[in-house]
Amino acid sequence: MNGLIDFISNQLLLPIGGLLIAIFAGWVLKRDQLAAEVVFPRAWQFKIWYGLLKYPLPCVILVILISGLAT
Repeated sequence: MNGLIDFISNQLLLPIGGLLIAIFAGWVLKRDQLAAEVVFPRAWQFKIWYGLLKYPLPCVILVILISGLAT
């Protein structure tokens, strides 16, 4: 029973939660709202972070989710 709970929390809930947060922050929140909440010393750092958050990060989290289910 403990193994099942551990599997569900670690292999399913954590990656799904991270994926939903990345999608919400990258696609639902407006860029201005996000820039007001997340402060970087230089503007180019926010641009890079926002680009990573919007496109590659959800894909990477999805790969982590699929690989966790495959094991």
